[in-house]
Parts: sequence; C-alpha cells; structure tokens
Amino acid sequence: MRFWIYDKRAKKILGPYTVERLKAMPGLLTPDTKVAPEGASRTVDWRKAKDVPVLLKIIEAVGTPEDPQVVDDERPAPPPAREAKKLL
Repeated sequence: MRFWIYDKRAKKILGPYTVERLKAMPGLLTPDTKVAPEGASRTVDWRKAKDVPVLLKIIEAVGTPEDPQVVDDERPAPPPAREAKKLL
C-alpha cells in the first residue's frame, strides 16, 4: 500500500510512498501527520498517521523528529487522480 503525506511547512502533498520507503525516511512521519491512501478521492480519507496501524508501527520503530515538518491540524484535499500520475 502507498500513502500520500501532507507536508505542513511546504504546504504540499508528498508521495505516494510505499510503507517500505516510509521506513527508510525516519522523521517524516509523526503521530499527527496527515496521510491518505493512494487512490483517495475524498477529504475524509485523510487521517492522522497514528490512526493507521501500519504507519503507527513505523513511527514507533523509527521515532519522530523534535520539530515535526509534516504535521497539520486541517485535512488537506486529496490530489486529483491526474495530478497523482504526474508525481509518479
């Protein structure tokens, strides 16, 4: 499975990243990082990483940064399907 990540500082949607790639990027995820599965088409598809079991395991294994860069209190809109293809 692949996930989109919302980067609060850059105000950009990053990814989609595979679970394996996220494991290799320590500090990218925090418990409150907004994530959405690839193929998401609704705003309600965005959840906190801590609410996705596979991502919570990554956070617990690699830790979180002291100054999180990808945390936001609002749910970003998921990328349109055509935009997602450009990012691949």
